[in-house]
Amino acid sequence: MFIQPTLPLFDAVASNAAKEHGMRIAAEKKPLTLEYARKVALEICGIGKMISIDDVLNECEKRGVDPNLGAAAGSLFKTPDWRFSGQREKSIRVSNHGREIKIWQRIAKTQNP
Repeated sequence: MFIQPTLPLFDAVASNAAKEHGMRIAAEKKPLTLEYARKVALEICGIGKMISIDDVLNECEKRGVDPNLGAAAGSLFKTPDWRFSGQREKSIRVSNHGREIKIWQRIAKTQNP
């Protein structure tokens, strides 16, 4: 017997809306940590250069700051300063189990990095 699900299984618009909603909630839960990580990203990456979340979190650790962003990490590069380069690499963070992460290119200069 087939039971009709209450939500459609495939809906690109609903899927993207749910993703954006989840990212917004995650970012709101760690605003200071996210702000600090964004500042670090701007400090270590010049305009036109490329960077990954691993680079940012590694630099935070070098500075003695716990970079535990959790799900907010997905929002780190969601500002006008960055665009997805189209490239990916395998994460070197042990907890990421070698999964692919995006490489971001800095395209704008923020007033106060």
